[in-house]
Amino acid sequence: MKDTAENIIKYLELNPWEYELKKIKKNSLRTYRQVRYYFWVLIKIVSDFTWDMPLEINEQNKLMFNKSTFTDLDTKEFEMYMSLLRQLYHHHYGLRIPKPNEDDFFYN
Repeated sequence: MKDTAENIIKYLELNPWEYELKKIKKNSLRTYRQVRYYFWVLIKIVSDFTWDMPLEINEQNKLMFNKSTFTDLDTKEFEMYMSLLRQLYHHHYGLRIPKPNEDDFFYN
């Protein structure tokens, strides 16, 4: 008998004492709009102020959170990191970095 997804699911449903069947919904990864916000708003404002290269700032941000990449974050996690970075740069440099839903900047 060929193990297809349907056959496996039927087997698991017929033997509930052996397995627990859960459907897991994966959160969506960060959006293209979030990536554009990160590089074209947050990183650009910090880069213009510090004169550091944007990729250097990106690497510093990843080091601060002990992450090798931000690409594996879902939309909520990514916004949490952006919020922390906005607070950090406001506290250390006095920079006001607008939130993504504020309309005093354009990055579309």
